[in-house]
Amino acid sequence: MFQGIRGNDLAVLSIEVMRLADPDRTFAEVVRALAATGVAGILVLDPPDEAGIQAAERSGLPLLYYPAEAALLREVEQEVLRYIVNRREQLQQRARELFRRFAEAALQDSRPDPVVRQLAEVTGKVALLTDPIGRVLAAAGLDLERVTLPSALRLEGGPRRVNLAELADPVYLAPISGPGGQQGFLILAPADGGDRDLEETALAQAATALAAVLGRQRPDTERVRASLLDELLAGRPVSYDLVRAQARRLGYDLDGRLAVAVVDLGADGGDLGRVLGGGLKFAGRPLLAAPYRGKLTVILPAVDGQLITVAEAVRQAVAERAGTRAFVGVGRPYGELRELSRSYREACRALGLAQKLGLADRPVLFERLGLFRLLTILADEFPAEARSFVDETLGKLVEYDRENRSDLVETLRVALESNLNVSEAAERLHVHRNTLLYRLRRVEEISGWNLENPDSRLALHLAVKLYGLLD
Repeated sequence: MFQGIRGNDLAVLSIEVMRLADPDRTFAEVVRALAATGVAGILVLDPPDEAGIQAAERSGLPLLYYPAEAALLREVEQEVLRYIVNRREQLQQRARELFRRFAEAALQDSRPDPVVRQLAEVTGKVALLTDPIGRVLAAAGLDLERVTLPSALRLEGGPRRVNLAELADPVYLAPISGPGGQQGFLILAPADGGDRDLEETALAQAATALAAVLGRQRPDTERVRASLLDELLAGRPVSYDLVRAQARRLGYDLDGRLAVAVVDLGADGGDLGRVLGGGLKFAGRPLLAAPYRGKLTVILPAVDGQLITVAEAVRQAVAERAGTRAFVGVGRPYGELRELSRSYREACRALGLAQKLGLADRPVLFERLGLFRLLTILADEFPAEARSFVDETLGKLVEYDRENRSDLVETLRVALESNLNVSEAAERLHVHRNTLLYRLRRVEEISGWNLENPDSRLALHLAVKLYGLLD
């Protein structure tokens, strides 16, 4: 509506001309629209109505009235300059008072909460302090666990106006920096409906005080690692540039193709924090690792086909530290951080298969599972359908084995894996060839399936493999 107007401009307006140009637009609406552009004030040449005056007051905009016929432009200029100088002095004085107030709050407690509460009290708005990736550390006026920070967020400079997915209205956001880099962000919401100069001043002073508070705190690297993994693996919208920058400050490289490994040490694995003591490395490169959903989870680099090598190095190191077996599942590698949540789900499926097959002597890679990739998805995501298929295909054999303490299902599995090569299957089962032939006839009689039929063999083979995956 007001093209060409920039922040800190003085808008000169004739209400009469405005009404001739747009009879449906009220002066109050124009005031709110001008406030959104960031103008420093409004000079009207006609008497403003009460609604317009109230809109200006709510927006924190100076509203000046000089009759058009007075032709006192020189006096107008002097009055505006006088106002600007006085306003600047008032803001500087207010900034000193606010900083003293926030500094006193910062000295009261080693936590940031008192400063955040003071900011909310001074402005009458919601105040939030987040860590560099959007997790809320302190809040006043609103209960949130995290916010989704904009992906193209500048990490330097003063307060700026941004939009957050979790809040309906725009907010003010100020970065908090320290000697160690980005410490977090201070948020004031909403951005509209207040004294903008006061709010930006208060936000900047509070951010300065909070930088001192956060700088005194001992970094909780274990918590930060866990937070980074949660941001990467939970599948929520997140600013990956901020996550990558935070990881880099901790010494972790999240560039290039990466995969997720999930490690289960079982009941004898002990404290995962102790197992992680000193961190995990491969070829001198620190690996981002932390307990996540009860399992040790590691981000692995996948460079030059070394994924299996890295995963095996992690398995050996963790098993040695824990003094027990380590089951490891590894998802496929991806070039985008947003895909790591997918790699994590794949790693969990590979881990589940490793546990069910007792494969603790090597990592199990999802990309090498072959048919099991489909079967693990079916067993995990459609367990009722998978169980129904197994019951319909193998149910009679399973029941017969249970009642007679026999092992016809195992006999069928080995025979199918041997492509019905009787000699090979008999050797694997440590039975005579004739014994195996007898058992296979019993399998056909009890189950009703014909092993000479290719479709029957396929159904039985799938059912036997699924049977081993279902709990």
